[in-house]
Amino acid sequence: VGNNMLIFSAYYGRYTFWDLEAGAVGVMTATPTPEYVVEMYKSYFNGDRDRARDIFYYMMPIINFYNEKTLAVKKEILAQRGVIKSSRMKNPQQELTEDEKTQLRELLNWVEKQIEKNLGTRPLRFL
Repeated sequence: VGNNMLIFSAYYGRYTFWDLEAGAVGVMTATPTPEYVVEMYKSYFNGDRDRARDIFYYMMPIINFYNEKTLAVKKEILAQRGVIKSSRMKNPQQELTEDEKTQLRELLNWVEKQIEKNLGTRPLRFL
């Protein structure tokens, strides 16, 4: 983009790694897992492209989980991590069903374990 405009990656983090590859200088996404975005960004700009890519790939299942209920997914993750007390949504927003919450909990646990085991980044917890 030259020196006249700086690009930030956004859109729920769906393209963050590829945006960095294309020249984005930062990330601006409302993620309930900020530690992973920070680690991806730092790894990329410290020259560890493979680690940044791996973090991004591990994050993809969470980023794409029930795309039509993005806010409910984010609130549920924040509630599971102890950041907020409840994931309850106000009308007209749809809440996650109990099955969806269970699926999300299992998926989040898997993602957190994989990133910690394989890349050394621990999930944030506020419980």
